[in-house]
Amino acid sequence: MEEEGKTSESGAKNSEEIPDVRAFNDEFTRSFLKTKEETRPGYYLFVSGTDAYKMDFPRCGVIGERGYAKKDDSYEGYLIGVAEKGFESSIKINYYSSNKEGNENIDLEMLNSQFNNLTFEKISLQDRNLFLASFEESDGIYGYVGYIQNEIKNGGIQIIYETECMIPNKCTETKNEQREKIIKWFKSIKFIQKESN
Repeated sequence: MEEEGKTSESGAKNSEEIPDVRAFNDEFTRSFLKTKEETRPGYYLFVSGTDAYKMDFPRCGVIGERGYAKKDDSYEGYLIGVAEKGFESSIKINYYSSNKEGNENIDLEMLNSQFNNLTFEKISLQDRNLFLASFEESDGIYGYVGYIQNEIKNGGIQIIYETECMIPNKCTETKNEQREKIIKWFKSIKFIQKESN
């Protein structure tokens, strides 16, 4: 068992020095957070359990331990629940190490089958391509469906980011701001390019 105040190999320091935010208050989530310093306001450095990618993790987010699945370094899937100022969000992430560049259409079709008529926009980023489509459901839930393909070697990430405004009279005015925030988060996801043995 880990002693109080010691640093775990997989997470930030476990002591009173850690930020008093939802992400660090959850022990399982904290094990993925690599530093107590913010990457940008409200976000901390997250490294996946497969060590395949990193991203900005929201301070109000928690990873559901029961729903977390990992098979060696070939697959990782989990759900992040985010509760913040007037919004509740759910982020579903699935990483596949075998996904190859050029086969993105397979993943986009799989994601599209869960929604109606998504139109993906391709965004070229350093060492990766992001395919992003927005959606809006009749019950007020909206968000983005994304797929990120590693351009250097195999590896792809499927993501569904759903959000719901909890303050009805302010939803319209904050929706565009929330959408911009979600897109910025998608762009924070980067593959960790490890040397092959």
